[in-house]
Amino acid sequence: MEMSGDSSLNILIPLFENKEMAIRAVKSAVTLKKLVNYKVNVIVSDDSKNRHLETLLKTINLYKDECIFICRDKNVNEENSAINNWNFLLNYSFILNENSHYMLLHHDEEICLRSFLKFSLSSDLIIVPLIGFTSRRNTSFGISIFKFIIKNFPKILYNFNIIGPSACFITNQKNTYNTNLKWLVDVDFYIRTINKLENRKKCISINQNLLIKTHVNKYSITSKINVSKTLIEESRKLKIVQPYLFINYLISIYKKLNI
Repeated sequence: MEMSGDSSLNILIPLFENKEMAIRAVKSAVTLKKLVNYKVNVIVSDDSKNRHLETLLKTINLYKDECIFICRDKNVNEENSAINNWNFLLNYSFILNENSHYMLLHHDEEICLRSFLKFSLSSDLIIVPLIGFTSRRNTSFGISIFKFIIKNFPKILYNFNIIGPSACFITNQKNTYNTNLKWLVDVDFYIRTINKLENRKKCISINQNLLIKTHVNKYSITSKINVSKTLIEESRKLKIVQPYLFINYLISIYKKLNI
C-alpha cells in the first residue's frame, strides 16, 4: 500500500521495575523502527520507583540514539500511577505529532514481525493479533466476522475483550485512558476510540503481518484486582447494561473460585 509522506507511528512504552521485560519490549520496538519505510518514534517512560530502567537502557548502545526518554513527576503514594503514566505518554505523543498513529506497548509485551513490508498505516484504526489468539482471524471469513462485530457492536467488548492488550490497537484518534477504571480500562478506551471514527466501515483494518506477544508479569494491574467487586463498581460508573457483562461475570466467578 502507498504511504503518505507524513505517515508515522509512535510506540509508547511505559516501563515498570522488570529489567528483562523492559529490554525485550524496547528492543522489539527499535527493531520495527529499523525495518519499516515510515517514521517510528520509540517513546519510553520509566514509572519505577527510582527510574533505574531508564538509566539501564541509556547505557546500552543499541538504544542510546533510538529512543526518546521522558519523565513525569509523580507522588510517592499516587493512585492509578500506571494509568497516569499511559496518559502521560499519550499526551506527549499528541504534542509530538497529533496526526501520528500510536501504539501503547506495555513492558510485558513485545512486537513480533511476520512481514514488515506489508504492515502499513493505511487506516485510522489498525487491529493486530495477539499470539495465541490468531486462529479466529486466519481466514477471510473469520476476519470479516471480527470486523463486523467491532464496527457495528463495539460495546460487546464489555462482555469479552476480543481485541487483546493495548498494543493490538493502533490508531491515530486522540484519546486517553479513564483513570477511574482498572478491569475495564482497555475496552472502555477501545469503545470510545471506535465511536470517534467518522466512518467505521472504511477506517478499521485488520493486519496480521505484525503480532503482539505477552509475558507473565507479577506487576500487572489485573493480577491484583478483585474482579467481581471491581466489575460491579465499574459497570455502575459506566452505566453498562447488564447483558454486556455476562461473560465478564463468568470470568470473575472463575477467578474467585480459582478453578
